[in-house]
Amino acid sequence: DLAQRDTRSQRAQVGVVQRYQRRRQLGSGHRHRPLRAVAFDMAEQLGSLAGQLVQGSPSEIKIEYEGHVATLNVKPLTSLITAGFLKPSMEGVNIVSAPAKIKELGVALSESKREKPETYQTLIKLTIVTSEGSLTAAGTVFGEHPRIVDMNGVPVETDLGKHMLYIVNHDKPGLIGAVGTLLGD
Repeated sequence: DLAQRDTRSQRAQVGVVQRYQRRRQLGSGHRHRPLRAVAFDMAEQLGSLAGQLVQGSPSEIKIEYEGHVATLNVKPLTSLITAGFLKPSMEGVNIVSAPAKIKELGVALSESKREKPETYQTLIKLTIVTSEGSLTAAGTVFGEHPRIVDMNGVPVETDLGKHMLYIVNHDKPGLIGAVGTLLGD
């Protein structure tokens, strides 16, 4: 009975995400994207970003939902985050298989929700604990666009996009100019 309920729950999550993806591909005709659609984008992209930046073997994934996003059904968002996290290192991972794969790998997965916002009206904070330390990334929604607002405790404000370059460096004069020149060449 429990296995059947889990399977029905997974099918419902997949249905929600597939309907969202179809509308996104076809264009919904709406001028404004609903929070859920933007949150879906942000969830998958945050997971992917963390999956590409994490060092060491993950032992725990903590996902915190705050504000408006906490009022939504967060199971599809969690599935998108875990799928995004695993895709850079595993082939064939999708939103259905990702939570089971995380469990199979022995990675503890926790969600928390707080409907009362502190700093942002909507915030998803992802913390990955590994053998090498931890990685934290937090995103919010500005208008209809997902934005990163925190990386490892450092406040940032940047678009969350498909192609990004993330550099950690010591503050030295000319370093960013040298990186820009190198990338331009």
